[in-house]
Amino acid sequence: MNYIEVMNDAIEYIENNLHKTVRLDELAAKYYISRYHFYRIFRSLTNATLAEYITQRRLSEAAKKIKATKQSIIDIAFDYGFESPETFSRSFKRFFKITPLACRNLDFGIPFIEKKEIVERKFKNVHNDIIVDFTLKHVAEFQLFGKRLAFKPTVKNDLDKVVNSVQEFLTNVIKRKNIEPMYNITKKEAGNLTYFTGCKIKRDQADADFVELTVPESDYAVFKYSTDLFLIYKTVVQDISKALLVSGLKLNRSFADFISMEFYDHAYFKTKQFCIYIPVCKLD
Repeated sequence: MNYIEVMNDAIEYIENNLHKTVRLDELAAKYYISRYHFYRIFRSLTNATLAEYITQRRLSEAAKKIKATKQSIIDIAFDYGFESPETFSRSFKRFFKITPLACRNLDFGIPFIEKKEIVERKFKNVHNDIIVDFTLKHVAEFQLFGKRLAFKPTVKNDLDKVVNSVQEFLTNVIKRKNIEPMYNITKKEAGNLTYFTGCKIKRDQADADFVELTVPESDYAVFKYSTDLFLIYKTVVQDISKALLVSGLKLNRSFADFISMEFYDHAYFKTKQFCIYIPVCKLD
């Protein structure tokens, strides 16, 4: 098995054994990997240590059970491997900022940590730390024409609107006019997030309802993925944040409203591979 398969298998093993102690040494031996190597790979792929991930998953599943059933909180604590109700309560409050009892009485949900699905991507070693692979590329200013949509990433209906808007643009513009590549830009405008889908065309080629957007000149950190961005959004954000920090880079604040650019070429429909461009500069 490659490292993606190993870690997904290890996560499946953890899921099946949330009720008991799963140790780093046990998993490393299971896959014939050194303890240190397993630790580094797991932390890089999940953005959590093994102990952190197991605790977060136990607490999340326990919280779901607290809200969905009338089973005693003490029994639930023991069901998910906690040594005592006191240990469970302290861990629960530290993670969710509320007590288990308060969780049961809540009228709204809390942010659970769901089972990780490891995304296929390349990694590299920088300063003795494993980060997702990326390249640096200088991009000159250029113009795009397309459609803009305001959205909130935490609202599912808004995300559905974004996905539908992109699909409509693909069908009615990219494919119909045989234009490529396609660009998706995330910006912050007047305190709100906007999602722009567009392409490089001349003004007289643009539809009447298209707006113009300028992609600023900058150095960009370019990350490559092979799936639908909306399925791995949180993973991508964590990957990028860690990669920039370890590499001594920061977001280019010369144009703080510009957050990221996605680049989709003709091969995307076969490979599902796309690039994310993040404007960066070196730390002072």
